[in-house]
Amino acid sequence: MLKSRSEKIISGVTGIFRKIKVKFRLVISFLILSIIPLVFLGVFSYNLSKNSIETKIEMYSKQIIEQAENNLYLELEKHGNYAIEISNSKDVQDTLKVINESNEEYERYKANSNLRDIISRRLASVKSISFGSIFLEDEMIHYSVNNYLNKYFLENKEMLIEIAESGGGRPVWTSIEYGDSYHLINVKKINNIATSKKLGYIVIGLRNERFLDVYKNINLGEGADLFIVDSKGRYISNKEMKELGKLHEDESFINEIIKEESTLSETFDFDGHMVSYKYIEGTDWILVGKIPFSYINEEANSIRSSVLFFISICIIFSILFSYLISMSISFPLKNMEKLINKAKEGILTYSIKDDSRDEIGDVIRGFNHMIENIRKLILEVDNLSQKVIDNSILVNKSSEQSKISSRQISEVMNQVAIGASDQAENLADGIGSINILADDINKVEEDMKFVAETANGTKELSQNSLNVVEALNEKASQTSCASDQVIKNINNLSKDMEQIVKITKTISTIADQTNLLSLNASIEAAKAGEAGRGFSVVANEVKKLADQSKESSREIKFIIDDILQKTNDTTKVADNANKFMEEQMNIVKETDSSLKSIYKSMESLMERVDNVSQSIKSALDSKENVLESIENISAISEETASIAEEVSATTQEQVASSEELSKLSKNLDEMSKKLNESISVFKVK
Repeated sequence: MLKSRSEKIISGVTGIFRKIKVKFRLVISFLILSIIPLVFLGVFSYNLSKNSIETKIEMYSKQIIEQAENNLYLELEKHGNYAIEISNSKDVQDTLKVINESNEEYERYKANSNLRDIISRRLASVKSISFGSIFLEDEMIHYSVNNYLNKYFLENKEMLIEIAESGGGRPVWTSIEYGDSYHLINVKKINNIATSKKLGYIVIGLRNERFLDVYKNINLGEGADLFIVDSKGRYISNKEMKELGKLHEDESFINEIIKEESTLSETFDFDGHMVSYKYIEGTDWILVGKIPFSYINEEANSIRSSVLFFISICIIFSILFSYLISMSISFPLKNMEKLINKAKEGILTYSIKDDSRDEIGDVIRGFNHMIENIRKLILEVDNLSQKVIDNSILVNKSSEQSKISSRQISEVMNQVAIGASDQAENLADGIGSINILADDINKVEEDMKFVAETANGTKELSQNSLNVVEALNEKASQTSCASDQVIKNINNLSKDMEQIVKITKTISTIADQTNLLSLNASIEAAKAGEAGRGFSVVANEVKKLADQSKESSREIKFIIDDILQKTNDTTKVADNANKFMEEQMNIVKETDSSLKSIYKSMESLMERVDNVSQSIKSALDSKENVLESIENISAISEETASIAEEVSATTQEQVASSEELSKLSKNLDEMSKKLNESISVFKVK
């Protein structure tokens, strides 16, 4: 089908050419084959050279702009360093301190004169600096400043101070215009080096000629221009030294530059020019280069003229050569045309003699063979036509039988397709139900995760509680032992009170032991952490009491009676404390037993939660396998339905083909009869 369409398209196209004589077709084809490649080659060469030149010039212009910008930046940096050097000079710092802090008029006058001399000495040797000035609160100290410039400073002092403040102690470059004068200036805030307190502001002017010297010798090409503007489009510097401080005449050109404040070199096309620009570092000034495309394309246009001349010469030679070739082909074709007309009339007894070695000679010799073959073919066709008539009758009968069988197959396949479609729909419903079940399983899994997290938290709390109870149990045991020891010591103290000297020594020894015991108790309390904080406080208090006991041993003989009374009271209190401690120990043991039971129960619960989670995961995995199997079955069912439909369609086509074959067999019978009549026209003998 596709082949027949392509053949029709090719036949239609060639049919248009066949309406033209071969001679003219050859001339036209030679011209096309020679002109089109030359034109394409010329256009390609021109565009390639043009693009190559533009690319290189763009690259070179960007490099030149970047280098020029770097030179301008270094020049500005160098003059900015003059302001930094003067600001940080010890002489200037000391002089400004005197001017700002002294109340003596003479000292201020002398300091002003000294500062003016310092500025003059520092700036006079730099030819590129046009003037210098230092602004103070209520006065200005100038170097090489005329009356017009002084007036400008008085009127715009606040504006210049604001610019200097924006630099934060760094030099800031800007431009000023007054009357017919235009200056590039560097303003900087002067701070006290030691205290960072403001002392004043310094303004240094840069000669426009010096700024121009940095880039005036850069040649970007004939008709090119190189200039500097600020972000508002005002001219900062140009080679003609004209319109300085004025806005650029083309606002759209400036807007195209400043729409992206790129720190890199950028290039764009504008009004027949290639424009390269770059912001000068540390300023809002832009170095701009404009190169006309007429200069860029000058070499490419020369190449274009040469290519056009060469193409014209080639066209002339192509016309002459194609005419000679066409004549060598059209002349023998005319002779062959005469002989073909004879064959067209049915006269096949003629032949052509041609000894040439080209393709036309081969065609003529082939024509002779064709005539001979046609003679034989006509004789064979005459014999076969009768056989075709007989066979067409048999074909007609076979086609009728095939048509009946095809219809039966089509009906069966339709039933198969319907059954497969129903099966695919049922499988789709099953997949939906399994997905709902999977969603419910996922929800259960999320609930089990929450239960597991809660159980883990409870288990951790139980473990922490067990640790606290164990620590409390240990401390309670220590406290009980200590209480027993206190009771024993008190009883011994009551019995041996007569031996006051020995008792004082014993008390001193007990104090030392108590210190050691309190230290151990503090260590154990620190180990116990939060649970032992109370024991730590008690241990510290015991240590203090031991120290006091040791100090008081020397006075014990004065308070023996009081001690005896207190000893009896203490014995009773210690006995009660011992009873309370035993009760506390019993409660702690019961708490410990309960917490251990809770901990074991939580471990059992965790095991069961893990088992449930594993079961849920297994169910989800099984769900995926079932879904995959159902999808495979569904795909097979759909494929079966599709195949059944295709087979049904094929059988329908076969039925149609059988009917068509029956018609063709009848037509073949009629054509065979007509063929016998047609071949009788040819003369082969």
